[in-house]
Amino acid sequence: MVEKTAEKRAREEFVTRLTGDGHLDDPRVRSAVASLDRSAFAPDAALEAVYSDDAIRIIAHEDGRWLSTVSAGWLQAAMATALAVEPGDRIIEVGSGGYNAALLAQLAGPTGSVLSVDIDPSVIDRARVGIAAQDVDLSGIEVRVADAWRGLGEEEADRIMLTVDVAHVPWPLVSALRDGGTFLAPMRLGGLGTCVLTRRRGDALIGGIPLTGGFVGAQGEGEAGERPAVVNTDENSWLTGTAPGSVSTEAFDAMIAESSRVHETGVQIGPILWLNLFLWIGAAPFPTATWSATTPRPEGFTAGSPFGTPVAIDTDGGLSLAAPAARWIDDEHLDLIVHAYGPRGDELAERLAAHIRAWDAIGGDDAKPEILIRPHSADPTPDGWLPAARLDRDDTFLRWTPLNEPHPSSR
Repeated sequence: MVEKTAEKRAREEFVTRLTGDGHLDDPRVRSAVASLDRSAFAPDAALEAVYSDDAIRIIAHEDGRWLSTVSAGWLQAAMATALAVEPGDRIIEVGSGGYNAALLAQLAGPTGSVLSVDIDPSVIDRARVGIAAQDVDLSGIEVRVADAWRGLGEEEADRIMLTVDVAHVPWPLVSALRDGGTFLAPMRLGGLGTCVLTRRRGDALIGGIPLTGGFVGAQGEGEAGERPAVVNTDENSWLTGTAPGSVSTEAFDAMIAESSRVHETGVQIGPILWLNLFLWIGAAPFPTATWSATTPRPEGFTAGSPFGTPVAIDTDGGLSLAAPAARWIDDEHLDLIVHAYGPRGDELAERLAAHIRAWDAIGGDDAKPEILIRPHSADPTPDGWLPAARLDRDDTFLRWTPLNEPHPSSR
């Protein structure tokens, strides 16, 4: 009885905190979050961890990668809000754990349904136990062991949500989505962890990128082949991407120990969420990597973000980097600048500064990134879209829509 009282108190504080942080503006999502006991889906975790702002780690691979987690509550709420579930919707979730399925089932209501699949039987067993422990009616949920990249038979869906990082889109699964239906999935674009929100239009998916986030990778048919190289440092910083494969930890440590050289871009902005600019940099016509850190760098750029900062990189003749940063002018405005490191850092910084000025010229943070995903990787790049190779993918294209034009995901 004491444990249940403690859980309810922790849940109420969790809902209050997420609401205050702006993650539960949708009253239906707020009500669904308030109705569910998260601790039932992670019974071995401390209550403080269950209702913290971090993911709950459940299953690890022998190489240290996490194979299953309960995602951070704010991210689950944001994804549920973005999916915009309506009563009566048929929903497929890939990457089970139980909590997300329960959240979506509350939103779909008694006339809706949720099919939650995972390739790992132990994950499905845990999901079933957590769902059965809830005090609300979740009879509309089916959990099933399956590899979504092989398709799900005759299933049909109005909305599909993936909670695993997608190396490539599961087109056999997309075929279950009705035309005009919504597809929400984590996807690395230009080295950045994003969530893409798209609608099916014939044999393609088109939409936008509303969220950033970090997720475990898909397994089975959807598992990534070559993983990005990672270079760690003694300062709890790391680089990910293709170019860092030839970078040593010693070279990285030595480079960032030096003072950077600051290059001005001439671009001023108000407070932004960075995703738009970071996608623009990640899709640049020059090599980039992602620089992440557990603590903020003294230069002031956002490498302290767990999602990382895209940087221009060069490994010829020694490691060089150029990293974007912001410098406060007053309470409402910032200067965008670039920090240069290494022997060719100044050259990289000038290229990155010019790229940022081009972003500002098309509207800056007010211009909306649009995404196109299609299965025909051999087809040429569509007119007006950035080549898929810019994003280290063969099926995905980006472009920035002009100001005042409706975003494609709302059409």
